[in-house]
Amino acid sequence: MLSTVLAKDVQTLNGVSTEVVGVYAEAFSAMFGGIVIAMIFQWQIALLAIGIAPLMVVGGAIGAMFDKGNAGNEDDKTVGDNVKEKEKKKQAAKDGNKGS
Repeated sequence: MLSTVLAKDVQTLNGVSTEVVGVYAEAFSAMFGGIVIAMIFQWQIALLAIGIAPLMVVGGAIGAMFDKGNAGNEDDKTVGDNVKEKEKKKQAAKDGNKGS
């Protein structure tokens, strides 16, 4: 049983690391290529892109943290379902207090 869990973990980590490296390489090459093209055609826009790039990286990191926090919640109930359940519990509590 332990060997099965370890084997699955290794496969998962391998798939994630390969995917992440590919995404980072694609993002870096797109940003670098865009800045080079902007330098050729309009250097002012290239400087603007270089200035905004750190903000884009920070925004991406924050988005990744939110995605990581929400991972695995696809099977959870929707927000509307949770609100309906809370309302039912409140109503049941009120009905229970009326009977006393």
